[in-house]
Amino acid sequence: MLRMTVAELIDVDRSCWAKREKLSAWEWAEKNVTLSGATPYKGPYRTSYTPYVRGVLDALEDWRTHTVCWPGARKRPRRQH
Repeated sequence: MLRMTVAELIDVDRSCWAKREKLSAWEWAEKNVTLSGATPYKGPYRTSYTPYVRGVLDALEDWRTHTVCWPGARKRPRRQH
C-alpha cells in the first residue's frame, strides 16, 4: 500500500499542474531521444544530423496540415544468380 504524507501529496499535485516548457516537436526530440543500434550517430539525437526532419516535425504540429508523407528509403535491388 502506498502511503504519503499530506506535504508529499501537495508536492505531487503542484508538479502535475506546474507550467511546462513549450517545446516544438523537434526540440522535444533533441532533448528526449537517444540514438543507438543501426545508426552512425550514437547518443543524443540532433536535427543537424538530418536537417530535413525538422520541417516534417514542424508540419506535424501545424493544425492546418492534414497529411504528411514520408517516403521510405530506396533500397538497391539485389542481384540474383
